Amino acid sequence: MNPTAAQSALDSLKRALSGLSKPAGSIVLPELGGIVLHLKTWRIVDQVQARQVSAGEGGAEKTAELLRLCICDADGQPLPSDGDWATQFPVPLANRVIEACLAANGLGGGDDAKKATPSPSAKNSAS
Repeated sequence: MNPTAAQSALDSLKRALSGLSKPAGSIVLPELGGIVLHLKTWRIVDQVQARQVSAGEGGAEKTAELLRLCICDADGQPLPSDGDWATQFPVPLANRVIEACLAANGLGGGDDAKKATPSPSAKNSAS
């Protein structure tokens, strides 16, 4: 492949990947007044980081870090990791959000994960 063709292919790939920054889905938490949380579309690096966090020790900090990896804003950008918002999350709700994020990213999940709503872009990319 000539350098121009290789660069063109790489540019096309970068454009396609940039479109994947939309949330993978969302979940409604009635227990928190019906708030809608957007679930981050994981890239390989996010999945690796989640596995590293899961393998470590830490209890509450581990759950909070996984939660930070799962929630994003409406544009698919991660929420700021400063502050203690993730550690203040009720454990059952945090677990539900994490399970829904795993399911939205095609990585399994339990019954609560089935309540996650895939984003329209996630539905289209799966077709």
